[in-house]
Formats: sequence, C-alpha cells, structure tokens
Amino acid sequence: MRALWITFTAAAFIIGCESAEDVKVTYAEKEAKVEKTIARISVEGMMCEIACGGKIRKELSELDGVANASIEYRDGEAVNFALVEFNPERIHEADLADCINRISDGKLYSVSEMEVTHYAPGASLSRTVGADDVNMSRGFELPGISNILRSFLSGIRN
Repeated sequence: MRALWITFTAAAFIIGCESAEDVKVTYAEKEAKVEKTIARISVEGMMCEIACGGKIRKELSELDGVANASIEYRDGEAVNFALVEFNPERIHEADLADCINRISDGKLYSVSEMEVTHYAPGASLSRTVGADDVNMSRGFELPGISNILRSFLSGIRN
C-alpha cells in the first residue's frame, strides 16, 4: 500500500509540473477613506459574460481572503478583466492569477497582467511600481490534485 501511495504521489507531482509563465504586475497606492486592495486582472479567453465571467467570478470568490469579485466584459475584446477586492495579508495576488489560470486545467483562460491598487487614508498618491520592476512567476503547481487525491482516497475506503 505504501509503495502505491509513493508511486501515486510521484506521478501527481510530475503531471502537475508546468513551465513558468510571467504575470506582469503593476502596483499603485491611492488615498481613500477606507483601506482596501483591489486587483484588476487581465483575462484572455473569455467568450461570454454569463458562463465564462460567472465561472471566473465564482472561483475567485471562493478563495480565502477575497472579499468581492466582479467581471468587466466587453463583446469582441481579446482581453477582459476581473476586479478582485482582497486582503493581501490572507492571500497573495499570485494566487488570484493561479486561480484563473487553473480553471479547466489551464485550457480556457490565461492571465498575463495585473494592476494591484492599495487604497488607504493618507497614502502617497499614485506611487506606482512599474511592471518591469515586478514579475510573478508561476512555476510548480498541482492543478486538480485535491480532486485526484479525493478520488483515490474514496476508492481505498470502498
């Protein structure tokens, strides 16, 4: 049984490896009455607002640390946007991009750019770090591993 588990775990890691993709991130700070952080994420591959946008909004909303998610969709545009209010102390912006990139095992949507704006009382107005200064790399990830493990474990119990 232990050998089967080791083989399964090794296979899951090998299957889950992906090449790194860069997500260009631009950071800004703006003054506001209420403190919050919002990511405007460019999403390629959306074909409609209801199904595609609804799926992306649902997946993002279920992440721990996300307060709100909405979609800016325009017919015929190659790139549309997800707007996500999140708590950067509970979730990293890379997790937001990974969430979208993992939908349908990465076959439908891709994220290449993100604008993260932190609103705070007394913030220095529009201090911006350019996309050339910061890159997030998606290296090693295990898409769908929880479902694979759940199926495997339920098969052992039965």
